[in-house]
Amino acid sequence: MSCNTCQAPETAEERICRREKNEQGCTCTEFGCKQHGYCCECIAKHRGRGQIPGCLFSEEGEKLHDRSLEAFLEDVKRRQHA
Repeated sequence: MSCNTCQAPETAEERICRREKNEQGCTCTEFGCKQHGYCCECIAKHRGRGQIPGCLFSEEGEKLHDRSLEAFLEDVKRRQHA
């Protein structure tokens, strides 16, 4: 999978390096997921399921593992009122 905004790495090493950098700021706790750290692939997977990726939730919201739009909006509300 790919997206229109990312430039595909030329080598596997570049892909690994990008993954390591992406994982540094990712709040998603699904470390066993093969898309973890590959943001374009992760977003495409969740979009296809009608979900919001865990990285867009707060740490508290992500731990609920509910990737629905409704859960995301509730998470945003909690952050705004905190």
